[in-house]
Amino acid sequence: MKIKLAIVILIISASAIGQKSYVNRDWDLSNGNPSNGHDEISCALDPSGNLVYLGNHQNGNNSDIFLNCIHPNGNVAWQQTCPSSATEDDWGIDLVIDGSGNIYVTGVHHNGFNKDYFTAKYTQSG
Repeated sequence: MKIKLAIVILIISASAIGQKSYVNRDWDLSNGNPSNGHDEISCALDPSGNLVYLGNHQNGNNSDIFLNCIHPNGNVAWQQTCPSSATEDDWGIDLVIDGSGNIYVTGVHHNGFNKDYFTAKYTQSG
């Protein structure tokens, strides 16, 4: 009896190991090209299930921050950019979302001489 049980367990284990697991993709969104100075830094889900992500974009010779919100179905809800002047750079560092859906972004502003850290607050609607 013990031998038959061991054989059944061995067969079940072997068949489970050989099975593959697949993930279905509901949607796919492309937003820029990292080789062109466009990259995402941080992301989080808001209370409504929207994906909010923070990134940096190379705009000519300077860097600007962007913030995008994507609905669960993959549609873009809103987009924000934080452009700086032609001689200034801004870099996003991180974002967090509170229970009310407010978005807090931390970053660095560089005017060519000084670097200043900042935190900005956005509402759930951008």
